[in-house]
Amino acid sequence: MAAQRRAMTLLGRPSDPYPPTGSSLCLSPSQSHWAELSTIRPQLSHASAMRGDIGAWQREARAKLATLTGYGASTAIPEELTRDATVLSGGYHRTSHYLRVAPSRDVPVHVITRPESKPPQRVMVCLQGTNSGAHLAWGEVRRPADYERLARGADIALQAAAHGWLAVVVEQSCFGERQEKQLVKRSADPCIDAANHALLLGQTLIGERASDVSAVFNWLYAGAEPKAPRGSPTVLLGHSSGGSAALLATALDPRFNGVVASGCVGYWRDTIMRRADGGGQNIIPGILHWLEMDDVVGLCAPRPTLMVSGTDDHIWPASGMVAVADSTVAVFAAVGAKEWIRTISVEGGHRFYPDETWRGVAELFDSAET
Repeated sequence: MAAQRRAMTLLGRPSDPYPPTGSSLCLSPSQSHWAELSTIRPQLSHASAMRGDIGAWQREARAKLATLTGYGASTAIPEELTRDATVLSGGYHRTSHYLRVAPSRDVPVHVITRPESKPPQRVMVCLQGTNSGAHLAWGEVRRPADYERLARGADIALQAAAHGWLAVVVEQSCFGERQEKQLVKRSADPCIDAANHALLLGQTLIGERASDVSAVFNWLYAGAEPKAPRGSPTVLLGHSSGGSAALLATALDPRFNGVVASGCVGYWRDTIMRRADGGGQNIIPGILHWLEMDDVVGLCAPRPTLMVSGTDDHIWPASGMVAVADSTVAVFAAVGAKEWIRTISVEGGHRFYPDETWRGVAELFDSAET
């Protein structure tokens, strides 16, 4: 019987050993959750603040979002534990640093530059998505699947450096060098264990990631010899889960001067609430009672905000991104920055789109600095 069930499942025809109950019963957990969702209206929605003080709304919403995610806005300068330098192909250079951003939490940070007469005056903090690790950002192969990922444009730090930015790569929790190695028995998904453990501590995985990014900002501009020129515009770039962390960090930390969020924008009620989510990377307890995705994007105003997604993205489709932007533009307009929120829809699936993204970066961020 077990073999037959497995065979039917592989054929796409899973069997149900339970008797038919009729359509009048609601037995699936999702039915109850969707019913509750239909009654919820976020209490801190920007829509309720449009006729009032947008700045006051941002402060209140930002504080609530920080509480829900467990984000920590520490001003401490991370301790640098070790560093080394490497010459990359094409004349690029990588300097690797290991920062202690919290007790027993170390973050690898890599600074990518290219030889030129003048150092870059703009900083792009790069966050990879759910893949083998930060090494992809500078074009290094460590896993067989990396060849395909790089062929599809995963070397985002090299791209940033080629476009004149000082590229800073942050290894996200659960990936690459920060993958889980201490648990005796690990789940198949690389993130779900950390996500669940964070929840038990009143935190979230995405909140921890955003906290790490803010700590890296502290380090970049600290000391007598900062790693980046003081006063440099500092923008976050991320794709997929990296984009989600970049967007949250920008919403919570006003020191960042803008964000490029790729393959990660859509209403939670239409995305995570309607599909499987084996990793729990973006789960924020109770968020839908308070804020939706358009509110989070609204916390980025008036800073330049570029969102990119594929029309056939099966996780974060471009249609959802556009819907979020259409709602959020009111917040940007209210603070005199209507032109600083833009979207790019590209025909294709869930991937980073280098040509379209960097064209959008040039159009938005170059104009923002003039």
